[in-house]
Amino acid sequence: LAIKFLSNADLVEQWGLIKRETFFALWFATFFGLLLYIFGIIKFPHDNPKVKLGFSRISFGILVFSFMVYLFPGSIGQKWWKHSLLSGFAPPVTYSYSYDGECVFKNCFKNYEEGLSFAKQNNMPIMLDFTGWACVNCRDIEENIWTQKKVFQLLDEKYVVISLYVDAREDLDKSEQERIYICDDNGELIMSKNIRNKGNKWSTLQTLTFSSNTQPLYVLMTPDEKLLSSPVGYTYAKNVDNYINYLNCGLNEFKSYNLNQ
Repeated sequence: LAIKFLSNADLVEQWGLIKRETFFALWFATFFGLLLYIFGIIKFPHDNPKVKLGFSRISFGILVFSFMVYLFPGSIGQKWWKHSLLSGFAPPVTYSYSYDGECVFKNCFKNYEEGLSFAKQNNMPIMLDFTGWACVNCRDIEENIWTQKKVFQLLDEKYVVISLYVDAREDLDKSEQERIYICDDNGELIMSKNIRNKGNKWSTLQTLTFSSNTQPLYVLMTPDEKLLSSPVGYTYAKNVDNYINYLNCGLNEFKSYNLNQ
């Protein structure tokens, strides 16, 4: 767990110290040490010098060894081995030494303006993906729902995906930094907030525009920023059929929108 939370900090700060392969290698080494301890190869001063290999100890050792086998392909960067049981624990597949590019889809961006410009040029609908580097539920959707064949095809071929990380620490240009003031319907000041980094910018955009501050949040819209459907979150999106219906609904609305232009 210490490795997991350190990897979260590494993701947010983008240090590049614990990428996906390193994470699995560290977990593999940890459980290898546990396996050696279970079978008495490693001992501590307070341990009984004689280790009795009873049924419970052998069973637990086999369980640990099986988990090591499950971990090993990740430590050498094998993409064919899925680690769905660890979704949210390990860094995403895009944060690894063996993966080229920032996103898994053909038309994907981590910059709102660039993604919007691309969608306008190609007249394609947009899916805003409000996510976070340390978001467990986001990884669950990305690794278990986005990888489903029908979902992947829709997002890869029909949409422009713009992923906005609400916990990103990268500083904005001085010209983009500002202090915003949030008022209620009567014009009374509720709060003010400094927008200094990209995470501030995207979390504020999500909160003020879509009245939500939980991730993931998926928003379908046109290139001129008109909503195609109500945003959906993790509870809805974790069902594959729901997600497919949601994306198809957005495509149908986009076709209707184009016909009415």
